[in-house]
Amino acid sequence: MQLTLVGVVNPSQSNIQKINNIRYWSHPVALLNWSMLLIKGIDSFEWLQRQLAQDITGIEIEGKAVVRLDRVARVTYFGILFQKGDTFHLYLPTALVDNFRADFEKFVIMEDTQIESEEKNNFSLVVGKFYKGIPVNFFGEQAFIVAKSETDETCEEYFDLAAIPVWNKNIKPDVLVNETRLNEVAINYNKGCFLGQETAAKIQTRRGANYFPVTLETKTRIECKEGDSIFADSQKIGSVDSVNEFGDIYLITASLKRDYRILDASHDVQINKQNLNVKVHGAPYFNDLLNIEKAQTLYVQAIKDFEKNNEELALKKLKRVIEFDETFADAYEAIGVIYSRSAQHHKTIDWMDKLLEKNPSSVMAHTNKSLALMNLGKIEEAEVEKSLATTKSFAMYGEEAKFKRELKLKEEKELADIARREKMFNQVLEIDNNDQIALFGIADINFKRKNYLDALAFVDKSIVVNPKHSQSFLLKGKCLENLGKTQEAIDVYKNGVKVAAAVGEMMPANEMQSRLNKLSILKD
Repeated sequence: MQLTLVGVVNPSQSNIQKINNIRYWSHPVALLNWSMLLIKGIDSFEWLQRQLAQDITGIEIEGKAVVRLDRVARVTYFGILFQKGDTFHLYLPTALVDNFRADFEKFVIMEDTQIESEEKNNFSLVVGKFYKGIPVNFFGEQAFIVAKSETDETCEEYFDLAAIPVWNKNIKPDVLVNETRLNEVAINYNKGCFLGQETAAKIQTRRGANYFPVTLETKTRIECKEGDSIFADSQKIGSVDSVNEFGDIYLITASLKRDYRILDASHDVQINKQNLNVKVHGAPYFNDLLNIEKAQTLYVQAIKDFEKNNEELALKKLKRVIEFDETFADAYEAIGVIYSRSAQHHKTIDWMDKLLEKNPSSVMAHTNKSLALMNLGKIEEAEVEKSLATTKSFAMYGEEAKFKRELKLKEEKELADIARREKMFNQVLEIDNNDQIALFGIADINFKRKNYLDALAFVDKSIVVNPKHSQSFLLKGKCLENLGKTQEAIDVYKNGVKVAAAVGEMMPANEMQSRLNKLSILKD
């Protein structure tokens, strides 16, 4: 089992490689140490909805990660819940089956619901693409439930780097759910009451979890084990969950303290008396970019390969693009063009049909299909496709005109909203010229109008009034960037990251760190 990357020409060179920060797992991983419980009865939905911290509405589409908490927000059991017909399938670690059964026996009173059967290891849940089975969102990763897997291996490396919850490893009985990825994928704080909600919600709405999973990357050979403490500045800042070696890099999955888990930040730490410089990545390690961003990046690479006449590599990358975004029309079209150039017209038609399944209004799909049919001598069928392309192009122009009208109305609405907000903020400042919300509001409005000097003046006042307002530091840095004051922007972002991390506002902290990294590279 190995970790491979998109577009790798020679993956044997290393188990892990990186192309523009795109990383993902391409091999099947069987789920053998989990069990499946079948829950049936007319009251099953209502009972499960009350017991779980997740809103299970819509689970028949792809399933959802679920968790049951105790009164102080610790994990009782967790898993993936999927509905097929009138039966609920709960996939959970075998070690937690007894916890679920005890919960079921204790809290099912008058409801018509029962555990119909239990199956152990008679199924597999395979992570990856292009498998035939029931699709399931497995803690953020695409997976399929299959009758028999192509592999009988579980892979600890995959579970570590995908940040999959593992009982008694990164999910332990004494750990609050807020300090685990279950807080991101298995809880819906808007669903209504659930056991443990008061404690979990207090942590969530204040500063967030003190500790949370991350992946640390280092190029220094390291000897450490699960449970080892991580130190920085003479204080404990986290603990090790696992260590995996891939070529010349080491990836440490860890639970790290809030102030130190800013994405892409580097820290000098000590683990098992070793001094290391580590770079912070998110957990899971594969999700540095959104799928649509991965698709766009790969598409650009594929087109460059195509222009260099490396069509085989371009095809591989274009097919990976569709793995990340199956609606990426340009990728389908490019694949069709490549096959046409090599006179594989039947393959061009197949890919254009696939595009039409995803986008029935595609003009280019019919156009390319018409050309392929023409080259195959199927003139009448080619004329039909040409006619469909013409018809749909007229419809497309109508949709485009409609879109432009809607866009103009949206812009007018936004301008009216900005004017309304500006008037309101100015009225507030007439009463209290130190109102921080109004100062930031006026600064933001000036920034959107590209009045960067005016925006800077107001955001400076906002920071004086509230030195812990992280969004003000972010906005000030953006103003300085647009004014060409790179070093000043860098200094503001450095300070802003510390402020945001201290108050638990990780989104502005991560954005400032990202901007800081880019500015530092440009400056060097």
